[in-house]
Amino acid sequence: MVTANQESETHFVELVDDDPEAVDAMIDFFYSLRLADGLDEIVVVKLYGLSDKYGCRDLRGPAMERFKAVIESAWRDDSKAVNAMRYLYESTPDSDRGLRDICCKQLQWWTWMCQDGPKAKINMKKLLEAVPAYAIDVVESQLGVNK
Repeated sequence: MVTANQESETHFVELVDDDPEAVDAMIDFFYSLRLADGLDEIVVVKLYGLSDKYGCRDLRGPAMERFKAVIESAWRDDSKAVNAMRYLYESTPDSDRGLRDICCKQLQWWTWMCQDGPKAKINMKKLLEAVPAYAIDVVESQLGVNK
């Protein structure tokens, strides 16, 4: 661990509590002002958290957009949505509505997609069973409780 004095002398910062892949993606963003392609859905949620932790407001929007893209494609690959949403609901406070609101808003579209047939309905059921906090959030969102 590096202290503040050592940091100024060595020009080295050790971020021991943060995922190395997410930190790398954050640093890449600082230089390119865009998120790298192919980021794992969990890394995207971690980037969103890092944007708040380190006050990187410019990173928050792109992380939210990338997360939205993952969630929008969930009806095709429910495992990505389940992984991302489970991590999101386990790692962020209930009061942080950024990514959670994206999940709730997506429900209406998913409900329409469930008309496509049994596979879409099974995927939606799996998602709600895997992330019970999301199921509660959806109901609260529909009732206007979590606004």
